[in-house]
Amino acid sequence: RCRSNERIIYSVSTDINHLEYDGNGDWIGIQEYVTVTSSGTWTRSLIDTAGDGTSWVLAALPSSGSSGQICTPTIQSGYAGTDRQCTLRFTVGTATADVTITQYGFV
Repeated sequence: RCRSNERIIYSVSTDINHLEYDGNGDWIGIQEYVTVTSSGTWTRSLIDTAGDGTSWVLAALPSSGSSGQICTPTIQSGYAGTDRQCTLRFTVGTATADVTITQYGFV
């Protein structure tokens, strides 16, 4: 039971802070997924932080999970524009952890 003078502490973190993909939607870099550590059930959202929209991230599954689970994005293929970014955000209560997703276009 929670008393009115007790605070609930929420926490969420990720094992990486950046995911990179080429114009074909193939991941480049260390890994293609994010492992989420949290104090409870987390939810995932996509945020347009660079004005590039988020529709090019076709999926980031699962959309919620528990501590230790991974989330794997699927990125649009055949992209020939300039580099684009958005944020993959994980939330537990009032705590958040952000991962930047970058897709490099064909030049």
